[in-house]
Amino acid sequence: MLIYDLETILKINLILFIYIFSIYIIYKLYTQNSSIEQSIDEMSSNKYYLGEVVQDETLEKEYKEFCIKKVKYINRHKKIINYDLEEENIINFALSGTITNEIMDLIYSNIHTYMKLVPKYVSSYINSKISGELIIGINDEDNEVSGIPYLTSYKKKLTVYTIKRLVKDEIKNNIKCINVNDNDIIDAIDVELIEIDYKSGISSDYLKYDDNEVKTQLKNYLQQKKDYYDKIEKFKKDKIENWCEYFKKYHVGLQVFIDDLDKRKELANYIKKFNDKGQYDNIIYELHQKHKIIVPSGNIVKILKIQNNNLIYWLTQYRDLMKEKVILCKPKKPLLTLTNCIYPEILLRRFSLIKNTICNNKINKKNGLKYYMIKIKINGENFKNKSYQNMCVKYRNTIKNKHSKSWITGYRCIINEDPYCAFEL
Repeated sequence: MLIYDLETILKINLILFIYIFSIYIIYKLYTQNSSIEQSIDEMSSNKYYLGEVVQDETLEKEYKEFCIKKVKYINRHKKIINYDLEEENIINFALSGTITNEIMDLIYSNIHTYMKLVPKYVSSYINSKISGELIIGINDEDNEVSGIPYLTSYKKKLTVYTIKRLVKDEIKNNIKCINVNDNDIIDAIDVELIEIDYKSGISSDYLKYDDNEVKTQLKNYLQQKKDYYDKIEKFKKDKIENWCEYFKKYHVGLQVFIDDLDKRKELANYIKKFNDKGQYDNIIYELHQKHKIIVPSGNIVKILKIQNNNLIYWLTQYRDLMKEKVILCKPKKPLLTLTNCIYPEILLRRFSLIKNTICNNKINKKNGLKYYMIKIKINGENFKNKSYQNMCVKYRNTIKNKHSKSWITGYRCIINEDPYCAFEL
């Protein structure tokens, strides 16, 4: 049996401690470097992050932000579905970000609407013999990845097959090919459904504080609307309880007016203002009596009302004066003037303005929220062959007019340094 003295044992323990500590330091450095490399790899990959800004549009790339362009559509039973959401529901959506089935119906139907853009870009890229991409889910103003929110729990699934079918239908119905086969056009088109990352730390940083200003403007809108309705209530009260009574008081016949003793006193006080020489004392005296005064009718009134030496002259003058005064003091209905605010309808149509709210909504997450981007690739370079020299692909613009019969020839070009789809009829 080996016996070590105390000094030897301490040296052994110190050596073991230094060895274990060295292994720990090496491990930490390795994991830290791995984490940095992983983060760099993640950033440099082709992955899209919600809220990130990508390169500008080019001749080969066209961006479209996904918005709710239409709130009605025709379903497969030829029935028009019109989603007229009440403002209260829109505000609840804007503040909470909860995507309901009704909003999902709007999203799904508007994906169909965006597919109506395809014929225009197919014609433009193929006629120009350029291979390009139409990307739906990127804001074409600031190049921000805004995506298409979609719940996997929704009854209608969003798949590449669905989009391809829609694209094929648009080409079949709204493309006219000259000196080229329809199938060649269809074969030149490819579709990608790209899932956008909105859950990672990178995406969270992009979305941080993203919709704070929008929320502030929405709250300003609600406060200004509340103030407006408060003013409306005051206006109605003033009009009904005060002004209407005032109106009824003087919009009466001459006989009814003179029968009212209080109005007689008002009339007497009015005449006193013009009675400097006492020439109207007898009229004032008569008004202070309680006996009934009979107002003549017909042409007699017309004659007496132009002579200031009788009661009828002053009666008609004062009553008409008070009627005019009543009209002038009619309460004015307040106007709704909105400043530094955003309308809820805008937030319904432009989901991208509240994407942070939508992403953080627990109900959306529970229902399988995903963000997508649709990329439609058009391989126009396939038609550089001489055999396609005299080809032409025309399209119909059915977005504004679904019954359009005009066939348009599209071209992809640069105008004022910006990519553009020109056309000729």
